Amino acid sequence: MKARYLFAAALLGLVVLLAANLASVFAASNPFPSGAGKVGAPARNQAIPASQLKPSECTGTVSSVQTVSGTASYGGTNVLVVASSGADTITQNAGSGYTCFVGGAGVDNFTGRTGAGDQCIVSNATPAGNIKRCTIVARRP
Repeated sequence: MKARYLFAAALLGLVVLLAANLASVFAASNPFPSGAGKVGAPARNQAIPASQLKPSECTGTVSSVQTVSGTASYGGTNVLVVASSGADTITQNAGSGYTCFVGGAGVDNFTGRTGAGDQCIVSNATPAGNIKRCTIVARRP
């Protein structure tokens, strides 16, 4: 008779372990982020302001982000321009406000607007002569 109770207890323990395992499998496939519903948790698909993406070396105000690759011209005011990891030639052809250029690892050519106070972060491979009307505020490897 004791064997029957022992078998029933073991079977009950196995069922409990199986139920806990299934619960963890379903919880792992939950589509909600871990911080959902908590006060201060970031919302999914929420736009990040350009000012939060701006490197600390760029001291001007930016209100938009422009990503570019290769040879490109853009027009804008208070723009954070992010170049690709390759060699890029970027020219600001319109707008009169501040631009912060951020280059990648390649040899870049940046041309800002006269008197706009533009700032550039370039790779160590970029010669100073490739940067026109833009103050180099940092060099990165």
